[in-house]
Amino acid sequence: MEKFGKVYIRLKTRNPADDLELIPSARFSTLDHKWYDSDGNIHSEFEKYHGRDISLSFRTTQYDKNGVLVNFQGAIRAPCKLGEICDQDFEGVDAAGKEDIEIIRGFNLIPEKFVDHAARRFLEMTAFLAAIHAGSKLKDLELHRLCNIALFLFDDDMEKLTDLKFDSFHEFLKSVNVMMKKNSETVEYSKETVPELLLNHLKWFQVFEKKLSIAEGGTGRGKCVRETLMENIEAICIETCVDWNEERSILFHSAQEELRVAGSGSIFTLEMVIFEAKINVKEEIRNTFLFKWFVHRIACHIAMTNDLISYRKEAEAGRASCNMVYFLHYHKGLSLQEAMQKVLDESNRLAVLLVETGRMLTNLYQNDYELKRFVNKAKSVAYGCVQWYPMTERYHKGFHYDCILEHSV
Repeated sequence: MEKFGKVYIRLKTRNPADDLELIPSARFSTLDHKWYDSDGNIHSEFEKYHGRDISLSFRTTQYDKNGVLVNFQGAIRAPCKLGEICDQDFEGVDAAGKEDIEIIRGFNLIPEKFVDHAARRFLEMTAFLAAIHAGSKLKDLELHRLCNIALFLFDDDMEKLTDLKFDSFHEFLKSVNVMMKKNSETVEYSKETVPELLLNHLKWFQVFEKKLSIAEGGTGRGKCVRETLMENIEAICIETCVDWNEERSILFHSAQEELRVAGSGSIFTLEMVIFEAKINVKEEIRNTFLFKWFVHRIACHIAMTNDLISYRKEAEAGRASCNMVYFLHYHKGLSLQEAMQKVLDESNRLAVLLVETGRMLTNLYQNDYELKRFVNKAKSVAYGCVQWYPMTERYHKGFHYDCILEHSV
């Protein structure tokens, strides 16, 4: 998936009359601490631009609820600095993606006749792992690759069940919860109450839990993975059934936002990245308010980036009711332009705070190497999402983007 590795840097000069300059892809190597261009040559201006802020410029054209065509453009800021992101294994996507497709075949999560047609889309999902697992090789991410495409497909299948009530998913959730908490390889469930479309997913959860238990050994490192996975799938079930209408609009800054963050899977994704990297942050640090705030707001940043990029496709498909842009536009009285700007502003405000909060955490616990690894990984995940969302057909339709990292000089 060559397109995911191509990034450009747009330099804003102090003189607004100056033309924008394009520089080929900048990649920072942790092996020799040097900055490479897209041809693999050491970039001559590494020292000058290393440590600058990063943002991704985008523009989109879409219709608002009144049928008025709206043009919007902005720049999503990443919560990291230029030079902080390690190499991303986009070169390994094609080989790993083919293996991932075989995983999907094994669980019958998609009809066989559609597998070949959807192959490119599956490769883009594998490219997602390459984007967020900076510094890692795809061949080493067996557990996350096992659940990556499966969870994307689970989200897709839930959208086909929007006419069902939440009670219809109760048996399914109960069965998954038993597997995650009791490490049970077999679970009794009623085929009459579990939606038929989800039965193969139930088998997948059984296999995932077994492999997670083997991978963690007796360390208990999988606890956060299990907890956040359950929060993720329960939130998706709720999002499928709940219409966030005006009567519920007062909940926007509490329950709706919490549901959106959980439903986006961003916290689970972060926990999977941490698990694969074998990072162990001390429990006493994990329990601090600052650490919890950092994790939750990284997840919020990812969810808001998701909603900005995917709004048009979700709105046209009739499944945007939990999208923050949609909610502000339809139920809070904001124009579409204002709604997108509000979500973008909040996302960018968070990016700045996350950089500072990450620095505060590592300064408070200066000798804790595991915490430093965690903070760097978390910022890499957020950066990878900003990089991947606009480039994949899964999240945009009719979307125009400049694959440009932008920073002020």
